[in-house]
Amino acid sequence: MKKRYRKKPRSRTPGKAKRAPLPLGKLPADLLERCLAEAAVDDPSIIQGPHVGADAAVLAPTQQDMLVITSDPITFTDEKIGPHLLAVNINDIVTTGGFPRWLVLTLLLPEETTEEDVISIFQSVVEACRRYDILLVGGHTEITDAVKRTVAAGTLVGLSRKDRRVDPGRAQPGDDILLIGPLAIEGTALLARERKEEVIEVFGKEFQSRAEALLNNPGICISEPALLAVGRYLAHALHDPTEGGLATALRELSAITSCGIDVQLDKVEILPETLMLCEHFAIDPLGLLASGSLLAVLPPDEAKRLSRALNEHLRISSSVIGRLTEDSQCVWRRGDGQPGPIPIFPRDEIVRVLEA
Repeated sequence: MKKRYRKKPRSRTPGKAKRAPLPLGKLPADLLERCLAEAAVDDPSIIQGPHVGADAAVLAPTQQDMLVITSDPITFTDEKIGPHLLAVNINDIVTTGGFPRWLVLTLLLPEETTEEDVISIFQSVVEACRRYDILLVGGHTEITDAVKRTVAAGTLVGLSRKDRRVDPGRAQPGDDILLIGPLAIEGTALLARERKEEVIEVFGKEFQSRAEALLNNPGICISEPALLAVGRYLAHALHDPTEGGLATALRELSAITSCGIDVQLDKVEILPETLMLCEHFAIDPLGLLASGSLLAVLPPDEAKRLSRALNEHLRISSSVIGRLTEDSQCVWRRGDGQPGPIPIFPRDEIVRVLEA
């Protein structure tokens, strides 16, 4: 089928004045939106294409089935790269209602990489694929002086039925926002790992080990709660907070549902390890890398039912932290109940620590 591209007028910038570089982290939402507008495609096989706040594409190759495609890299850690890479990509697939199936892997390895290093990385990836019943079907690997540490990028393809698709267009004002799992598990674990000596010196070895272990227990893969929400409950939207933390995720949720957001911060579950590390490094846990938690948008009655099921069947904590609103404002309320705008984090809080 021939694709029809919408023509967009090209903007021209006079002169060749030097521009300030962009900060590390996610692209600013307005810049990304402008870039994606240039690639807009009018094709009936594309159910969900690229737009701000959407982590995976949804394609319909037949009348019954859909392909769900996502791509995410791992740049913060070299250890246990397989489970980490699989988890962040799986999270994007399952939040659309899809089942992850095929992985294409790209590895960029720094100079001085040894044969033992390569074998260890591939063993980690293969073991993770077996754990999640995913097939490694292709990719690219090279050693390059363009990177200082291993960069692993996964493109994950899944399958979904049209009747299982999570459609954020169904979300409406009055829906509850359910936060599943504690906040900033990934950021907490990586802070403990990347600043290991400092964390041990300040908090002790037992604390450091416990915080680092959060990456595996409870872990950062949210496939079980997401698929439970899709399979039995009327989940209107699912979104996993990642880079930029809960604050960024809520703004993205507002964008994909076309609703405002009103959140009560004292309802947000944050582990003591997270609070202690954030206080020590003078960063905000609400802007910290947050894979491992899940935002679900449901009618209030369904949110209660799902919360009970998560506790009874999966032993996963959850709480209603807010609701969608008719206006376009994104606000959260602290203890005094007074609303304030949800802040914008141009880059994840963990970057501030790792760059120091």
